[in-house]
Amino acid sequence: MDVTSGVPQGSILGPILFLFYVNDLPNVVVNSKVASFADDTKLYRRVDSTQDTILLQNDLDKLVAWSISSGLVFNQKKCKQQHITKKFNPLEFQYKINDKPLEVTNHKKDLGVYISSDFTWKKHKLEQCTKANKLLGFIRRCAMDVQSSSTRRTLSLAIVHPALGYATQVWALQTIGLIGRIERV
Repeated sequence: MDVTSGVPQGSILGPILFLFYVNDLPNVVVNSKVASFADDTKLYRRVDSTQDTILLQNDLDKLVAWSISSGLVFNQKKCKQQHITKKFNPLEFQYKINDKPLEVTNHKKDLGVYISSDFTWKKHKLEQCTKANKLLGFIRRCAMDVQSSSTRRTLSLAIVHPALGYATQVWALQTIGLIGRIERV
């Protein structure tokens, strides 16, 4: 039976074949930059003028044409646009794929890190604190009978601290309020 799409989970050859398919994707883009990781692709550029928005939309159109010709069509529902800026009055533009506007998002999770439009790490840290608190609750429920404080500390260091410390290279400089929130966990 012909396989028209998809790859069996855990296949060794599948990711290599996928890389052959997408290897020429960055060459299609002329005016912007492409960041890809596995099957996740981002198109980005600095936008300071209306001309920049037009160039970005042209590159987006080229990516869409490439995806159709290669048989790897983008899932429009997963495509979003995000404006990352500290400007008070940023230049707004509605980007489109196949003449359908892309949803605007203020937060996007990328490789486990929330990127916010205002380029703060508040959303990321609050999500990490929530996850860490859930893990603490899990430890409390599972280790109710553990009396040893060193064992409880070891569980905390092994399970909770990695959740709080993920990607510290990115978000390490924080506001006092967020530092206090992390310390409370």
